[in-house]
Amino acid sequence: MSRINVFLAITSLLFLLVVVRSLRQRRINELTAILWIVFSFALVVTAAVLPFWAPKPIVRFFGIKTESSFGTYCGIFFLLVIVFHITEVITKQAVQIRKLTQELALLKNSNEHKGS
Repeated sequence: MSRINVFLAITSLLFLLVVVRSLRQRRINELTAILWIVFSFALVVTAAVLPFWAPKPIVRFFGIKTESSFGTYCGIFFLLVIVFHITEVITKQAVQIRKLTQELALLKNSNEHKGS
């Protein structure tokens, strides 16, 4: 293994430890943690296996010129998955905030009528 692959494997394992630590300290929720743990394992496997088995058959199948372009594509795809997940969470929270705001306005209105 080259030095860059050893570096990638070590940083991937450290990242996995950070994710697990954040989950234990309740700084991230379980759904998000699962996504990051899967990504961390993929990084570790990629750092350990890629030097010995570059995804040349996959790269050739899709007509990509180099393996690094394939890695870049995989990274961009993962980022899109993360952005989509965050969009879902934000949308759900926006609906909850709207409902809570409406309930609060109704409660204030009913209290004002009772006080008159």
